[in-house]
Amino acid sequence: EIQAVAGTNWDIVGFDPRGMWLSEPLANCSSNITSDGILTARLRSVPRVTDKYFDDLIKSGKELGEQCEQIIGGEMDAGPFMSTAITARDMLSIAHAFAETEDGERASRPSNLLNYYGLSYGTFLGQTFASMFPKSVGYMVLDGVVDPVGYVTTYISQSLFHLDGIIASFFIYCHKAGPSECSYYTGSTPKDIYERFNRSFMKLDARKAEAENWANA
Repeated sequence: EIQAVAGTNWDIVGFDPRGMWLSEPLANCSSNITSDGILTARLRSVPRVTDKYFDDLIKSGKELGEQCEQIIGGEMDAGPFMSTAITARDMLSIAHAFAETEDGERASRPSNLLNYYGLSYGTFLGQTFASMFPKSVGYMVLDGVVDPVGYVTTYISQSLFHLDGIIASFFIYCHKAGPSECSYYTGSTPKDIYERFNRSFMKLDARKAEAENWANA
């Protein structure tokens, strides 16, 4: 798909960042319990409308992060070398290596520059590369941009600023549309529709289901 947009005169290069997929050593931060009991954090899916969801998410993330620090990178202790900044340096190495190939030597544009297409986290990686090596940036497309400050601090808060408003808009517009246009319509106010939704959603709370021994827990 990318080749169709970029054109056949461009090579498409993909690689696994350190610690991921086929790179070695792998970063081991799964939340499964190991035989020696090191990893015990479990993250359950609970309704995202409640404050409890975010409290549980943050708590589980902290627990898992503390455990990850102990084992990430395996026996080689490679964890400190699996950062975004290190990955940016790897991309620079890839660009320089290409420049030394026959294709790189006959390229019509400077082959030592990085031409990059990043999505989601890839936008943070692209921003990191550009801030570290501004003179090595060729063409760069960042799609679905991650806020870099939010990402390196709490991250989740930056993605939640408009969440309440977005969720609330459904109930407001459903009420405006009326029962003929919105099948979820109930009562006489947007709050009535919300309360119907919330009653249904609370039944999806896995922890509550387990605690109360629901049949479908």
